[in-house]
Amino acid sequence: MLSHVRKIASLMAGLFVLLVGHGVVGTLLGISGSKAGFSATELGVVMGAYSLGFIAGSRLTVRFIQRVGHIRYFAAMASASSTVFILHGLLVDVVAWTILRAICGFCMVGIYVAVESWLNQQAEASHRGGIFAVYMTVSMLAMAVGQVLLVLPMDDLALFALVSILYSLGLLPIAFTRQPEPSLAQVPPVSLRVLARISPMGVAGTVAAGLIHSSFYGMAAIFALARGMDEPTIALFIGSAILGGAVTLFPVGRWSDHRDRRRTLIFILLTTALASLAMLGAGGSRTITALSGFVYGAIAFNIYALSAAHLHDYLNTSQMLAATSGLQTLYGLGSVLGPIAVGILMSFTGHEAFVAWITGIALITGIFGLYRTTRRSPIPIDEQRDHTISARIPSLIGESLEDPGPEDNTALLDPP
Repeated sequence: MLSHVRKIASLMAGLFVLLVGHGVVGTLLGISGSKAGFSATELGVVMGAYSLGFIAGSRLTVRFIQRVGHIRYFAAMASASSTVFILHGLLVDVVAWTILRAICGFCMVGIYVAVESWLNQQAEASHRGGIFAVYMTVSMLAMAVGQVLLVLPMDDLALFALVSILYSLGLLPIAFTRQPEPSLAQVPPVSLRVLARISPMGVAGTVAAGLIHSSFYGMAAIFALARGMDEPTIALFIGSAILGGAVTLFPVGRWSDHRDRRRTLIFILLTTALASLAMLGAGGSRTITALSGFVYGAIAFNIYALSAAHLHDYLNTSQMLAATSGLQTLYGLGSVLGPIAVGILMSFTGHEAFVAWITGIALITGIFGLYRTTRRSPIPIDEQRDHTISARIPSLIGESLEDPGPEDNTALLDPP
């Protein structure tokens, strides 16, 4: 395993530096936008634009990588993102930020696709779970560390410039790597309707993950400001949540391998509803604030991984990439709606709507899961696939919202 980790060391080093910058951007935008007088609704639209760009990029990225290769496309998207972050500091305007966030989403999906397809080439089947565990842990730790940047004695423009610098520095280990670039295979399309027939609970959990996670990443800083937290406390709150997710992804996933995974997902959803209520205690002492964030992240950030794993239990190996691509589209659609809906609700009802939204989505999806247990028997434990730590971005993305035709539907609906 150690030799496999060495092969991806330069890739992970570059990604870590880049994601330290990426991790602080959502929080910084929320704080900076609030200082500039943007309403919660306006900030929700700004945050939702990221996911619109993400969806658009997911439909074009594979084509671009096939033309220019992984390293060139990674470099191009990181360079474009670096420019975008400088412009965020120079153009403090709702319309400008909305456009810039959409561009950032487009760029980030290209970065994730390049990295994950590279990992798939480097990882043998027997080590893929461990490799992706390293990848997800590095990603989440980097985003948690990024929150520390908020405590630096810098104004907002200087912080945006620092993020831009980190994106540029993250290019260096990737550009100098001697590892060969992977080749890309064609990705067959899969309709969302087919996915819903394969695993209604997997689809519902994925949409819920998009609605919940995007709301947290996009609007947690606005919620924290409304509760009277200063910038270091906001960084502590959000960083603790991300760290909680990094700590529990692997053990929760392995736990789900040895029992009905659907019931594990239902348990996580229902406990997310409870853990989100704990965030109402944030803003008191820093210890309570950190603890409330950590507990929430340790539970909630498992929703997507478990949802994807549950759907994959019904597929054979040749079907997984197409299905994962479709799930990512669903996640992206949920991510567009989440921050916008929360922003509108917070504008009309107050900052508590942030918690109420997350609680409601988790609770409704958990109840739907309980209903699904009455409609389909669980897969025998010995037929479940071992859980792989799932990122929110599939290795290759080439989804289609159109129906793939009878032949593809039949293949996808034939569980193992």
